[in-house]
Amino acid sequence: MAHELKYQNYLELDTLLSLQKPRAAGSDALKSTVLSEQFFIIAHQASELWLRQIIADLEAVVDAFTTTDDTSNAEWIVDLLQRTAALVGVLHTQLTALDRLPLRDFALFRQLLGTASGAQSG
Repeated sequence: MAHELKYQNYLELDTLLSLQKPRAAGSDALKSTVLSEQFFIIAHQASELWLRQIIADLEAVVDAFTTTDDTSNAEWIVDLLQRTAALVGVLHTQLTALDRLPLRDFALFRQLLGTASGAQSG
């Protein structure tokens, strides 16, 4: 009998939720600093996932325009562009939420990141 697929397994939630590892948790940091670092990690990981989807959708649009003159995909292309626009809105809201990151906590856990920087995002 085939193994029944569960939603949690399909999304690999155990793996996904294990990826947030605040470095401040291994120190004598205050709970607020650990939670702020976890918030920082989640916001940035989610942003990377949305950016991945945006790039994939935009690459599909470019591919549709450059590989054929067939206009039968026009509705799908419009859907992709509308989804991309909505995801840019999600990203904006998500990054705006980072305004709720206390600077005091950020300063405390930032030193634990060494030379790591968002500019290295790839």
